[in-house]
Amino acid sequence: MTNRFEKFYKPTVFSGVLDSLFENFDPVLVTMLKDRITEVLQNEPRAIINSIDVSETQLDSNQIVITINFTPINSKRIESVDLFLQRIR
Repeated sequence: MTNRFEKFYKPTVFSGVLDSLFENFDPVLVTMLKDRITEVLQNEPRAIINSIDVSETQLDSNQIVITINFTPINSKRIESVDLFLQRIR
């Protein structure tokens, strides 16, 4: 959920997910979001990313569901985070 210039000394590390809420929800946007999220999470030293899934099932209702499965460095248990992006209007 980072925007441009939020990471000190790393101005090129940002996801642009919030900016994507103003785009048309289509399969191209889904692929772009997955690539951006993967790129940002490669810079995260506290977790090992297992998978990133971006659901296309609710594009007609202007919703995208992002599921990130990761393993924290100090743990062996796989954790999961679900993000629901929804356009209000």
